[in-house]
Amino acid sequence: MSGTRRETKTRRVLYALPNEAWRIEAYLLLWKTAEKSGWNAGFERMEGSLLGYEDWQHDLHVQRYYRANDSDRGSSAPSVANGDDTGDLAKV
Repeated sequence: MSGTRRETKTRRVLYALPNEAWRIEAYLLLWKTAEKSGWNAGFERMEGSLLGYEDWQHDLHVQRYYRANDSDRGSSAPSVANGDDTGDLAKV
């Protein structure tokens, strides 16, 4: 198979309790939107909310993820507002 590339596909299997099935449609919409506009910290937070994480967990994840990835690119980490729009990172 020299010279040919294999296409890699991903299959997502989503499940929810009957009274929380709305999360699946919202999650699919989130990914569809992100495909057009690019993934960012806002989508990270929304995904976490749909998966049931709490705000402090979003803060910690976004802080760690974006700081690690931005330091690889040589730029500063984006700030994660703690609700008062000061740009301070939430304390855990």
